[in-house]
Amino acid sequence: MPVVYPGRRRIDTSPSPPPASQPDLGIVPKRNGPFGGEAFSTKILEFLTLGIPVIVADTKIDKFYFNDDVVRFFRSGDEVDLANAMRQMIADKALRERMAEQGNEFAQKFSWDNQKQKYFDLVDSLTGSKQYLFTAKH
Repeated sequence: MPVVYPGRRRIDTSPSPPPASQPDLGIVPKRNGPFGGEAFSTKILEFLTLGIPVIVADTKIDKFYFNDDVVRFFRSGDEVDLANAMRQMIADKALRERMAEQGNEFAQKFSWDNQKQKYFDLVDSLTGSKQYLFTAKH
């Protein structure tokens, strides 16, 4: 039902349309320069956590953290190679499903729940104290 404020236009307060369905493929195009080659993109982990296979530019940082089992790399700055990667992933449902599963396993391995105790232990080792009462779930 619209809300009407005197002297103002009507504001539609009806429910928003449902969000778009989950994408079949994520793409993270970056240049392998001084910034893009070193800046870690959390967008990749967000896609992987959602079970979405990802096409990623072969930047220095992304090649360090990910491998060909987890993401589909393309040559950074090469739009033809990106288009070929997109065609391959679109055409091969089994590849998308396999990469989505392996990517999701990778993301879960490095989730906060699975990594927080290592972080707290590192902080404790640097500060010489045991300030954190949290423990990692096993």
